[in-house]
Amino acid sequence: MIISNGTLGSAILQTAQPLLIGFFISLGAGIAIGLIMGGFPTLGLAAEPLITAFYSFPHGVLIPVIVLVLGIGIWARVFIVIIYTIFVVVLNTYSGVKNTAHEYHELGTSFKLSRMQTWRRIILPGASAFILTGVRISSGNAIRGAVMAELLIGAMGLGGLVLFYNSYWRLDVVFAVVLVLMAIGVSSNYILRYVEHRLTPWRKHLGAS
Repeated sequence: MIISNGTLGSAILQTAQPLLIGFFISLGAGIAIGLIMGGFPTLGLAAEPLITAFYSFPHGVLIPVIVLVLGIGIWARVFIVIIYTIFVVVLNTYSGVKNTAHEYHELGTSFKLSRMQTWRRIILPGASAFILTGVRISSGNAIRGAVMAELLIGAMGLGGLVLFYNSYWRLDVVFAVVLVLMAIGVSSNYILRYVEHRLTPWRKHLGAS
């Protein structure tokens, strides 16, 4: 029923818009913050506990505050996706830069590379595996954030379908929507895993050895 009348397709589009906007904002900002933290070790050491605390924090309790500040429009839902997503990207990027810089700093020195050359040729390629893993993990967080926003601040999208049909005890439709969400999550994970393997082919060889 929800497929033939277009309800499901419309709900997917409503969920996808804030999800994708928040996800890509999180990627850009999260990678940038992680690189800055890794490039300035003192700043990284000071900021890491704070970022970890925000990552571990139950983000759902912030939703009433977000609604007061941003209302119940699309940007409130985008912001919720961001807070569900950005911290894992920051932490993975920072870990990649920190580990690579620690292990290969002497390599750049021995080849007399400048700081910029060391970053471009050694640190960024070495940290890319960590960054891409963070991107893949954060995609699941983004889906959870988008659906949580719909459940709590606006009965729209896939979360809105769950609320609506659950109120009428249409558990068959509710489970169908849950299966769609699961399919989106699994598909995004496999796509990002494929991209990760294509961009970091050496990881496969390291695992095989």
